[in-house]
Amino acid sequence: MRKTLFFIVLVLLLVSFSAGKDFEVSGNAGAIGFGINHTWATSLNFGVTGSTPLFDKIIAEAELFFYLSPVKGFNPEFFSTSSYAWNVNLYGLYPFTLKNPKIKPYAALGMGFFSGHTSVKSALFGDWSNTDTNFNFGFGCGAKYALNEKSGIRFDARYIVIMETIGDILRITAGYYKKL
Repeated sequence: MRKTLFFIVLVLLLVSFSAGKDFEVSGNAGAIGFGINHTWATSLNFGVTGSTPLFDKIIAEAELFFYLSPVKGFNPEFFSTSSYAWNVNLYGLYPFTLKNPKIKPYAALGMGFFSGHTSVKSALFGDWSNTDTNFNFGFGCGAKYALNEKSGIRFDARYIVIMETIGDILRITAGYYKKL
C-alpha cells in the first residue's frame, strides 16, 4: 500500500509540475485480455490520462485505469466469480513525425502498480477472496488524430506485464483528448 501511495504522490507532483506547460487530458475506454495460465479472458476497461512534454521528444503520461470482469460460471448458485482491478502507471511516450501533421503515432514505455481483487463463491469449495498489489511495467504504441488545434481522438495498445503474478494484460483503448 505504501508503494501505491508513493506512486500516486509522484503522479500528482508530475501533474502540478506541468500545470504551466502544454497539458493534455484524455478519457479512454476499451477492451482488455487477461492472460492467466496461457489462457485469455476479455474484460472492459476505462481510464483517464494526463500528459505533458518533458523534453524535446519525450512526453510524460500518467494514467489511472479500472478493469471490470464479468461474472463467470456455469450456475451462479454453484460457482461464480467477480473481480475488479485498477492500475496507476507513469509512461514515457516517444512521438514520431509524419508528413500529415494531424496524425501523431507514438511508442510507449512505462511502469506502475496493479491492484486486483477477486471473489469466488463455490458450493463445493466455499468462498474465497484475494486482493493483491504488484509492480508492473508496460510497453505499447498508439496514434493521435487531431480534430482541431485543441482536441482529437487517440487509439492505443499496451502490453502490461504484472510482476509476481501469473497474468499479463493486453489493453486496447480509444479515447478523446483535450489540450488545456
